[in-house]
Amino acid sequence: MTNQSNNTNEKEVVLRVEHLKKYFPIKSGKILDRKVRHLCAVDDVSFTLNAGDTFALVGESGCGKTTVGKTLLRFYEPTAGSAYFEGKDIFAMSKEEFRQYRRNMQMIFQDPMSSLNPRMTIFDSVADVMKLHHMYEGEALSRRVYELLDMVGLPNWLAKRYPHEFSGGQLQRACIARALALNPKFIVCDEPVSALDVSIQSQVLNLLTDIQKDTGVSYLFISHGLPAVKYISNNIGIMYMGKLVETASSEELFCNPIHPYTQALLSAVPKPDPDQRSEKIILQGEVTSPIDPPTGCRFASRCPYATEQCKSASPEMREVVPGHFVACFQR
Repeated sequence: MTNQSNNTNEKEVVLRVEHLKKYFPIKSGKILDRKVRHLCAVDDVSFTLNAGDTFALVGESGCGKTTVGKTLLRFYEPTAGSAYFEGKDIFAMSKEEFRQYRRNMQMIFQDPMSSLNPRMTIFDSVADVMKLHHMYEGEALSRRVYELLDMVGLPNWLAKRYPHEFSGGQLQRACIARALALNPKFIVCDEPVSALDVSIQSQVLNLLTDIQKDTGVSYLFISHGLPAVKYISNNIGIMYMGKLVETASSEELFCNPIHPYTQALLSAVPKPDPDQRSEKIILQGEVTSPIDPPTGCRFASRCPYATEQCKSASPEMREVVPGHFVACFQR
């Protein structure tokens, strides 16, 4: 199953991920340094992303969603699988070929302070990316930097300041400007608002939405905050222990969650109306270890509907309604 998102016939598919796997070896022995086990961070993940859309990956910490984003940008080399960006398999490219292609694919990190060089001004951090790719120089470079800062809502007089002189929201805006410097077609947004105050989160989400409307850039939005995901995404993939368990359009997923894990996540979202009370689903049981996981469903040890079949076989993604896929034997 390689197509799990909506409307792929109506828009151009900019990214198609097929059966992506990323295992990290666990070694033993100081002398032989043998690989004895594997941590299965990402295990057979497939999805599509349309041009100008946002596909969100949602799941609890450690489920592998950030590893998906970093593997797509080849911070990590994949264990298996393919990723076609504008029809080209980026995993099949040599490192030199991908380095030239990489300008089309950028990343916004979760912690803006640690992703910026503390010894460089914001101007230099944004300009350095364009210098590396020989895009601008001289006055043209300065104009482009100030244009990018204006685009993200930072006044020009802040350009010569250093990261420690900025607030968290201002730093994330600077990181967004840096990500936009090469005019990318695809940006991995790795929990870009989770480290910010709630009031600032909405501003940054609005900024990302406005930029997408103006430039047509596509986002892979990684988050564990469902309200933010509902606001910004077109399609959503729910991850659990390295696997996708459900994918659908944003509207469909929030109106009709099918997988028990998705239902539990949504039940934990606070309701703005105090009169709209819903029963929270409290998951019981032990979390499956990502180190050499069992062959059955990863969620079986916590699922209230699990049967012997769930413990012995891993469910495949199947389409339950048009555009809505779920990996569950019981739903």
